[in-house]
Amino acid sequence: MDEEDQKITFQKNPPEVLRVFLDWPWHRHFMKLALILFDFLEERDYYFVMWGLWTKIACQWRDYDYIELLEEFWNHSPTHLKEYMRSERKEFMERMINCLKKNYNFHEFY
Repeated sequence: MDEEDQKITFQKNPPEVLRVFLDWPWHRHFMKLALILFDFLEERDYYFVMWGLWTKIACQWRDYDYIELLEEFWNHSPTHLKEYMRSERKEFMERMINCLKKNYNFHEFY
C-alpha cells in the first residue's frame, strides 16, 4: 500500500485505524496518527476510540501506559469532541474518571 492508499484508508475509517493502533506494536504511533485523523473523526467515532482506550485500562493491559495515552489523546483532542463526551457521553465519562481516580491515583482531565 503506497502513501496515497494509506491516506485514503485512514480518512475513510479513522476510528477503526486508531483502534488498531492501540495494539502492540503499533501503540507507540497512536498519537502521531491521532493528530492527523482528528479532522476526520466524527463524535461517535471519537467515543469509539475513547471506549477502546478505556477497555485497555479496565482490562489492565500492561503492554503500554494506556492511562498516559488516554490523557495525551484527551489533551490534544479538539474542543468539540471533548464537549460531545462531556454532554452526550456524560455517564461514560463520570464512570471512567471515578474508576481512574479510585484505582489509578488519577486526577482529572475534564
